[in-house]
Amino acid sequence: MAALVGDGYYMSFEDKIGFLKKEELESFKSFVAKNFFDKYILTDDKFLSWQYGFKERSSTLKGGDFSIAVIRDKGNIFGYLGIVPLKYKMGSKVIDFKIYVNLLVDPRVRSLGLGTLLMEFGMRQTEAAAVFGYNPQTVSIYKKLGSWEEMGDLNRYIAIYNADKVTGLLKEDRSLSDFLKDKQIKVDENINKEISFSYEKEFGNDFDQFWFLVRERYEITVERTSDYMNWRYTNHPHLSYKIIVGRVGRIIKGYVIFRFETVGKFKIARIIDMVVEQGMEKYFLGYFNKEVAEQGASMADFMLGGDYYREDLLDSGWFLSRESGMKNYPILFNPVHYGRTNINFMVYKKKKLSGNFFYKPNLWMVTKGDGDQDRPNPH
Repeated sequence: MAALVGDGYYMSFEDKIGFLKKEELESFKSFVAKNFFDKYILTDDKFLSWQYGFKERSSTLKGGDFSIAVIRDKGNIFGYLGIVPLKYKMGSKVIDFKIYVNLLVDPRVRSLGLGTLLMEFGMRQTEAAAVFGYNPQTVSIYKKLGSWEEMGDLNRYIAIYNADKVTGLLKEDRSLSDFLKDKQIKVDENINKEISFSYEKEFGNDFDQFWFLVRERYEITVERTSDYMNWRYTNHPHLSYKIIVGRVGRIIKGYVIFRFETVGKFKIARIIDMVVEQGMEKYFLGYFNKEVAEQGASMADFMLGGDYYREDLLDSGWFLSRESGMKNYPILFNPVHYGRTNINFMVYKKKKLSGNFFYKPNLWMVTKGDGDQDRPNPH
């Protein structure tokens, strides 16, 4: 495929796709800034190194220094696709899995199918993949490329601690005030004194033992090894996560990972991940409710796939946003953005990969921590 890019300049694309190299980094950042703005997160060296500069995590990525597929010619970047290589548990198997993020093509060549070329390149690198927060208008394009299926939206569970401050952030409709006051949680419930809770900074060998014992309750999910957890949460270059670990004696029974966001006097605690030994859920949620309410949170949310924890969340005073007037409450707070109220996801697997349950949304234990939906937004 050859095309006129501008000023009489022709280029051919087929042999120009590969993974980003260190010597191309400045050209890549200039391309990103030109299409977004100077402080866009993909111009940040620390974030790029953390999110994409770990090709050693996946032996399937070859020929570059960052897991970002780029279309390049004569030192210029014309498009890119971010690829996050992970290991996923799928039933009894552990498979190579990729999360695709940040697809962008130069506006001058968008009619040439370069986005399709980048996706095809990415799909050749993996057994299975997912996209979070995609534009619904692109679904037909994905399905033409292979066995992509929509999984719907992540469930958004909400807990209310200060109804007045939550109501204050509603755009127009304040009629929810009575509903929210009725939902305000009594934070002294569901406390188990046998469980010792603590804030911790990293994940070690005892965590690996815990994950080995509990992972079978999750049909499809990321492999939460201590290496993965330390990379994803404790070593993030910009976001500060709080990690609550619960133990009985010296044995880990679960954890909750969250962070705060504030808008004026409004403060939200956002659970990003939670894994708990079956039967312990209500105690971890009870402790979490008490902790964040005492630290001034007006509300909390937890975006979660599948049917995991549903009854325990509802029994602990949480509710589903889509089953209430809160379905249009914003999910972006930095700055507040009322046009985005959900996170959808779509998944793909190669036909040779067996597993009829792969396309069943209720089996996917995925959270806001999967993909790039929980990331800093410098502006």
